[in-house]
Amino acid sequence: MPEQAASSEQPPAGEHAQHNTKLTDATPPPAPSMANMMAQVIQMMSMQQQAMLASQQRMQKTSSTVSSRSNPPKFLGKQDEDLELWILQIEEYSAAYATERESDDSRFVNVVVPFLGPDVMSWYREFKASVGETPRTWALFKEHIRARFLDSDFKYKLLTKMYELQVTGSQ
Repeated sequence: MPEQAASSEQPPAGEHAQHNTKLTDATPPPAPSMANMMAQVIQMMSMQQQAMLASQQRMQKTSSTVSSRSNPPKFLGKQDEDLELWILQIEEYSAAYATERESDDSRFVNVVVPFLGPDVMSWYREFKASVGETPRTWALFKEHIRARFLDSDFKYKLLTKMYELQVTGSQ
């Protein structure tokens, strides 16, 4: 029986307090930063979701306006077509989608693809394969379509037209 009493004896009060202090010092406090990080991640995701929802609502609102207008012409890639005018028509037609047009992804180009004729679609297939995983941004698309379909003497013809307009306009 004395053995049981010895094992159930409590250490002196001062010794017990020191022992607990050492334990507390050795154990790191719970990481409140993890909870803060989770809250920040949830807040960021909520903000992104709200931004996406606002963008979708804006697109739905403007889609009725866009669909009521006549579609821009298809770009067929023919010699007598004005590529720059077609690009302008596409940009004007889709003015409500300026955010998507300036984005760093392929969304806007995907909207434009139906306005490409069969020959240009063949070029687009090659363009899409050549850029691989790189997003097909509107800026990249315009750069490549101009390189392929813009008349080699386009600038000369444009300057000539401007000069003729200036001369006939001043008479």
